[in-house]
Order: sequence, then C-alpha cells, then structure tokens
Amino acid sequence: MRNLILVSLFCLIGAVSAFPQTNGQIILSKKHYYVDDKQLNGKDIKALLKSETESSVILKKSTDNTTIGLVFAAVGTGLCIYAALNPPSEKKGPLPGLIDDAEMRKHLTPLLIGAGCVLVGVPFLVYGNSLLKKSVTVYNSKHSTGCNYPIKINLGVTLNGVGLVCRF
Repeated sequence: MRNLILVSLFCLIGAVSAFPQTNGQIILSKKHYYVDDKQLNGKDIKALLKSETESSVILKKSTDNTTIGLVFAAVGTGLCIYAALNPPSEKKGPLPGLIDDAEMRKHLTPLLIGAGCVLVGVPFLVYGNSLLKKSVTVYNSKHSTGCNYPIKINLGVTLNGVGLVCRF
C-alpha cells in the first residue's frame, strides 16, 4: 500500500509539472528569442509585440531609446576612429618626437567628444534592452499557458476503496 501511495504521489507531481507549458509565449534563451522552439528575428518579435496594445507602447519606448543610444554610440565611435586615423604630427626641430600643444588639442578634441558620445549612448542602449524585456514579459502575461482548466484533487471513492481523486 505504501508503494502504491508513493507511486501515485510521483505520478501526480509529474502530471502537475507538465502543465506549465509555454505555448505561444516568447522565451529568451542565450540572447535569442524563441516561440514554440522557433528562433525569431527582429521583425517577428516586433510583429508579435505589436499585437498587444500594452506591450506595443513599451516596445515603442524601447525602440526610441535604442535608436538614440545607437546614434550616440555610432557618432562616438566614428569620432574615435577619426582621431585614431589622424594622429598628431611631430614637431620638426632639435628634439624629435615632441608634439605641439595646439596639435595635441586638435587630436584630443574628437577623441574626447567621441568617448563622451559613447558614454552617453550606453545607458540609452541598456534602458532600451530592459524595456524590450519588459515588453516581452507583458506580452507573455497576456497569453495563457498550456493549462486553461482547473485541477481538482479530492478525497473520494475509487474502485479499490477510498483514495485521492484527481479531476481535470
């Protein structure tokens, strides 16, 4: 009898753990989004998230912040590359290798402005990615999981006497 109860309990736990399936929900796994084991690209994610009004509003904020961050990061990277490709010229004179202060300022100005632009763009990118994850969470909360009906476990009469009766 004890073995029968243990086996019944394990079967019940196994059956209940099978219910939280993710049909139609967006899953983030290793920096990629999946729906029903199919990897999504950017257009598919946007199409799914725009189907829900609440997640669509959050997605709009996410794309705005990501765009601002990408623009600042691109401008900053361009200025840093420009500064790296145009190094300051050395002074011609008795001490070779010296760089004039005005020449150094011409070199450091785009480098510092570029680094500042990159530093401004990073928080926008991080916030945009967090809003995208929030939009996915809102979308998933609106879509139901695999179990739409209640499960009732009662003590009742069975073929062998009294026992647990699971109705679903």
